[in-house]
Amino acid sequence: MPALRNLRNIAPFMLEGMLYGWNVTYTPSDAARRIAEYYECTPVTEVSPDDPAIEWTESEITDTTISCWLDYTRSDAQMQYRKWWNSVKIVKIQGKGSAPIALGPEGIKQSVIDAAKTAIRAYLQKAEKNKPKEMTGSILLADESPRIYIDHGQYVADLDFFLYVDKIEKYSYY
Repeated sequence: MPALRNLRNIAPFMLEGMLYGWNVTYTPSDAARRIAEYYECTPVTEVSPDDPAIEWTESEITDTTISCWLDYTRSDAQMQYRKWWNSVKIVKIQGKGSAPIALGPEGIKQSVIDAAKTAIRAYLQKAEKNKPKEMTGSILLADESPRIYIDHGQYVADLDFFLYVDKIEKYSYY
């Protein structure tokens, strides 16, 4: 079925976010300096759809919903990595993103990436007095059950993340 094939296509992307996270680079837009917003989000480690640790346990399709459950057995190294993300040094942030459903499965991925950008932007607005020139770091999906739904023709991802800020570069002059 196409719906289940799409879920199997999206699952590795979501697991990347839950297991390893994504490296991010964000530059806020600044009209006074004529700088356009820039955002890049790349996986720390890619997860293959054929990863033997992925086990599909349930799938259910009704007239209005599609749900699936999968189990992923983490290695000891992955467990230690997650413990690091749960440490006190890491900030928890929240963001909501959206993308047109016409994009299909790529729309779901885009809404997740947009939610991460929204969360980072909100964090920087609270944490920094002045707009930074650039922020680099990593972001990890915090929830075990991401909330993604359809609203008014848009995929909407309402997600919590852990944010590790590697560097915030400030403008040296105006």
